[in-house]
Amino acid sequence: MWRWLDLDAIDPIETQTIYDAVAVARGRNIVGDTLIFCYPQSPLVSLGYHQQIEKELDVQFCRDNGIPFVRRILGGGAVYLDRGQLFYQLILGPENPMLPKNVAEAFRFFLQALVWAYQSLGIDAQYRPLNDIQVQGRKISGSGAATTTEGVFVLTGNIILSFGYEKMVKVQGAIRKVQRQSVQDFQGIPFDGVEGTWKRSDSG
Repeated sequence: MWRWLDLDAIDPIETQTIYDAVAVARGRNIVGDTLIFCYPQSPLVSLGYHQQIEKELDVQFCRDNGIPFVRRILGGGAVYLDRGQLFYQLILGPENPMLPKNVAEAFRFFLQALVWAYQSLGIDAQYRPLNDIQVQGRKISGSGAATTTEGVFVLTGNIILSFGYEKMVKVQGAIRKVQRQSVQDFQGIPFDGVEGTWKRSDSG
């Protein structure tokens, strides 16, 4: 049996630990397959499992501004996260019939729902393999996935409603040139009014 946890705003660290805890519980058959929606009460930085903190962040800036940073169980790069992003976290047991045979197929199957969500808000989003959503050829959202030793599948990502570009660049003081270009590309995408549209849809 599925369950949906709509947690609203929660502690920033908990946004990155809750899906890990649910995956452990799912592997022990304590809970069923779960879809979580949440967003952080305040900004944080989530680092990929294998990243070196000092090479990715301006640690002193984060400390001076009270921005915590946490290492997640999934791979990928460092990401700046704030209230303008709605997180989705999908945790499925190995016996779920919807689960594709491999990660590539899983991304293609599950991220289609995200494409439809963006399109319902008037954004011409498209899926780009392996795990990106793009608009006009530019990435607007990424996702990550992993399978635990118990065979539990975890997929996480975000729906961006608004984004703090300037703070992101300050936080990621060692940001690479290609990442800077990605930020510049992202700024050119027409997101005006998306946050208000989402709120109106949610309340209606």
